[in-house]
Amino acid sequence: MASEPETSASNEETGSHLSRREMLRVTSRGLLALGLGAGALGASATEPAAFRFIVISDIHCRDERCHPWFRKIVASMRRHQPDFCLINGDVADSGRPDQLAAVKEIFGGLGVPLYATLGNHDYTSDTDHTPFNKLFPGSINYHFEHAGWQFVGLDSTQGRQVFFTQVQPATLAWLASTLPTLDRTKPTVICTHFPLGDAVLCRPLNADDILNPFVGFNLRATFSGHWHGFAERHFEHAIVTNSRCGSWWRGNNDGSPQKGYFLCEATPSGDVRRQFCVVS
Repeated sequence: MASEPETSASNEETGSHLSRREMLRVTSRGLLALGLGAGALGASATEPAAFRFIVISDIHCRDERCHPWFRKIVASMRRHQPDFCLINGDVADSGRPDQLAAVKEIFGGLGVPLYATLGNHDYTSDTDHTPFNKLFPGSINYHFEHAGWQFVGLDSTQGRQVFFTQVQPATLAWLASTLPTLDRTKPTVICTHFPLGDAVLCRPLNADDILNPFVGFNLRATFSGHWHGFAERHFEHAIVTNSRCGSWWRGNNDGSPQKGYFLCEATPSGDVRRQFCVVS
C-alpha cells in the first residue's frame, strides 16, 4: 500500500520541524504511556511488517510412534511458509534427550527458526531439565525481535507440578530486568506453557505477575498451553489464547477432538490473526 506523502509541521518552542509521520510516532508513544495500545491509533507506531508464524503446544513426544505424526504436522505447516515456529511447552513427555532430539530434528525440517518454551513434562525430575537446556539452549527465558515485533518466551513452570503452581522468582526477576530494555511501542507477543487467561484451569496462582508488568506496553497477543483446550480471554489490547494440544496420543481436556496448531498472521496494523489448523 502506498504511503502517505510526508508533510511538515513547525514546533514553535524548539524551532524544529517534525514530519507528519514523526508527529504520529510521538503521539503514539504518549498514548502508550497512558496505557493505550497502537490499536487506538489504527496503526502501529513502529510500522511492523506482515508475516506468518506458527504456534503449537503440548506435542508430548514419547517415542518413535510419534515421529510419523510429527512429519505430517510439519508437512502441513510447510505449506504456509511461516517465518518461524514456536513450540509452546511439553515438547517431550518425560524430558528425555531422545524425545527432545527427535522433535528438534523433525521440526527442523520446516527450515525456519524453532523457539521452544519449557513445559512441566520437559523435566527429567522435579528439579532437572538439563536435556531441554542442551537441546534448546537459551530457551528458559528469552526474547527476540522479528519484522518490528517483539516476542517474549517465559518459563511458567514449577518443576513437574500441574495444579496450583507459582511462576518462579527467577522468571519474575528476569522479566523485571529485561522489560526496561524492550520498546514499549513495538507490538509484543508473550509465550508461556501455563495458561495466562483468567479462570482457565491450571492458571498459575501468580499469573498476574507476568501480565501486569506489560501494562502500558503494546502487548497484542499471548499464547499458552498446558491445559489442552481452546480458551480466549483479553488483557488490555491483547488476545490471550490457550491452545488444544498437538499430540496424537494425548487427549484434549476440553473434550474437543481437534489436534493441530495455530497459524498466525502478524499484520502491519499491529494485530495478530490466528487460525487453528487441524491435522488428522
